[in-house]
Amino acid sequence: AVLSGYTHFVNNIADNLDEVMDEKGKRDVASINDAFFKWQLSYFQGNKKSLGLEAMQTTWPELDALPEYRRLRRYIDRLSRRYLIRSGVEPQHALNTSFSVFNWAAVHHRGEFHGPHAHTGEHCVGVFYARTGKNAGKLRIGDPRGHLPPFGREQIFTVKPGTIIIFPAW
Repeated sequence: AVLSGYTHFVNNIADNLDEVMDEKGKRDVASINDAFFKWQLSYFQGNKKSLGLEAMQTTWPELDALPEYRRLRRYIDRLSRRYLIRSGVEPQHALNTSFSVFNWAAVHHRGEFHGPHAHTGEHCVGVFYARTGKNAGKLRIGDPRGHLPPFGREQIFTVKPGTIIIFPAW
């Protein structure tokens, strides 16, 4: 489902977006995943008509129909609440907080990456790696709040299929 959605985006939508075209009018492959993310977020936030897709309640209804995917979303919900508690949020508040889980997909080919960014306004962020190649890159999470202690730290993760990482939204 995700790969077919990504292919649909690349083949039918990306070339119509200024942000994925370089100054010569050619597709800038480094911008594809950033644009794919924005496209999915726009859909999730309700801008379905502008995306040329039918209305749905989830970013990926094909995935939402799978029991394994629903189980993964429940697991991520529990991990997120546990993360909040371990981060100092009162347990009662963390367990009763209502939040949505925005799931988005990224497809990276050799040399591609998702550039540095923050998830301002979120409680926490998580990534799940459904599939990785044998030469998969690493995930670098850096603290954008400054370079002097106690800030400026970074973590680098070697990922494999099934990896879930929950981290601060900053």
